[in-house]
Amino acid sequence: MRVDKVSKRELRMIGDAFADFEYAAGESGLAGICKGKRAVSDFIYMYSIGAYKAHMLYTTSERHEAFLAMARNDTKIPGVYIRYSIGSFLKSLDMKEAMKRLLKFPKMSRSYAEMLKKKKVPYIQVMMVAVTKPYQGQGYMRKLLEIAFEEGRKHNMPVYLNTDAKLKRDKYEHIGMKCVNEHRFSDDIVLYDLVYEPETLRKEWESEAVLR
Repeated sequence: MRVDKVSKRELRMIGDAFADFEYAAGESGLAGICKGKRAVSDFIYMYSIGAYKAHMLYTTSERHEAFLAMARNDTKIPGVYIRYSIGSFLKSLDMKEAMKRLLKFPKMSRSYAEMLKKKKVPYIQVMMVAVTKPYQGQGYMRKLLEIAFEEGRKHNMPVYLNTDAKLKRDKYEHIGMKCVNEHRFSDDIVLYDLVYEPETLRKEWESEAVLR
């Protein structure tokens, strides 16, 4: 269900869920280029406000156990979402750490989203997935992703998301997505592209065809 009303406290819980995530040894995720956990929480908090104001925020029930931001790639993204997401990311960024990684890895490989666009494949993009702390480990991740999967089946489109942690990648694969691409930002930051493909998806829109 789409979120029609949400409190600032609940939005802050989304930010805290991201900030409290424990990465595996040897990986920092995108948190590695932020100014610390508080900065990560602040960024996701503001990002969530933007998604909410843009009517792109969904939840599992009226209790707001978990949240998801998504949109079709062929629809115009409201400016309010762009302002909140870009502005808050730049504020959270540790420029010294970001530049250190960029100098070592000046060019990332193409994302799966770029490949989909090149092949003119419409898709549903999941921009954010968060289960708030009181409800973690209770199956809400699956319920949350099912919201996006249902949209994919309804419109006969692939559902795409990327993540910055192996553990998250593994969870998404367990739920029914498949990892189709990896691109490295630095030694400790790898982005994993995952896709859910409805059974009725056109053959030329399937990952095997897109990746060729």
